[in-house]
Amino acid sequence: MTETKVIRKQLIIIGIIVLFVYVGLSGCVESNLIVKINGPSYGTLNEKFVYNASVQGGTRPYIYGWDLDDDGEYADSNNETVVFTPPYGGIHVIKVKVTDKNGKQAEDNTTISLPLTESKMVLKNVTYSPSNPVEKDHINFSLTLENTGDD
Repeated sequence: MTETKVIRKQLIIIGIIVLFVYVGLSGCVESNLIVKINGPSYGTLNEKFVYNASVQGGTRPYIYGWDLDDDGEYADSNNETVVFTPPYGGIHVIKVKVTDKNGKQAEDNTTISLPLTESKMVLKNVTYSPSNPVEKDHINFSLTLENTGDD
C-alpha cells in the first residue's frame, strides 16, 4: 500500500470518529428550558385577562400547568394560554409550570393588581357660594356623592 492510501484511510477513520463524537455530543447537549408569562399586570374587577406561556428551549412537546388560585397546585389549566377572571379585588399571583418531553421543568409567575372594591360614585348635589359670583370672588363648592357600589 502506498503512503498516500494509508494516510487517506487514516483520515477517513479519523473523520468517522470525529463524526461519531460530534453526533454523540450534540445529542447530549440540551438547551435550557425557559418559560415566561405574558399578560396584563393591572385591571378592573369583572374583567377577563388572557395570559400566555412563552417557552424557549427544552424538547417539545411541552406540558403546561397553571395555578390561578394560588393554592400551590398547577391544576387550573393545562393550555398554553389561559383566561383568568379574578373572583375579588386585590393582588393575584398567576403561576405556570412547563415540563418538556425529557422531564425538564421551568416555572414563572406574575401578579395582577385590581381595586379592592368597585365603587360607583354618583354625584347627587352641587352647591356653591356666593350664589352670584363676580370676577375675583372666591367660590366655595360643596358636593354630595353617593356610593352605589360594593362599599
